[in-house]
Amino acid sequence: MIRPLILFLFMFVNVACVSYVDDFAYLPVLRAQEGGGEFDVRLGANAAQTIRKNFEWNPTFEKVAHRSAALAARLSGCTVSWVIGDPSVQVLGLSCDGVPPAKKPKLWRKFSFSCDRYEYRHGPDELICDGYSSGFSINTETPFSW
Repeated sequence: MIRPLILFLFMFVNVACVSYVDDFAYLPVLRAQEGGGEFDVRLGANAAQTIRKNFEWNPTFEKVAHRSAALAARLSGCTVSWVIGDPSVQVLGLSCDGVPPAKKPKLWRKFSFSCDRYEYRHGPDELICDGYSSGFSINTETPFSW
């Protein structure tokens, strides 16, 4: 009597772990390359998700975020306002035709990274990335183009 119950609970928990769906699951996947990296890209109206698919030993988030943002800007034709995530999966805020980007989601992972673009009047724009262990990130109101 106990064995079938334990088996049922194990199967139920296993199905719950496998059937996780994120906000980008319904979007079609595009596979593209940028700067030597291969990414799966899902483009939404004002947000995008990139998943790094190539093997690279210990990449920094800043390096991956730059490639990810350049790829999302190239494929969508929009400007990238912010990037959050880790070296494997990134979520990007897109600003298309003057429409503000999606609100930056709260960082729920124990340790995640956040990048914001800063525009300068003289010189190129800068992508500044910070790691946060307490689950918060900074946000800028100024969108920027890649």
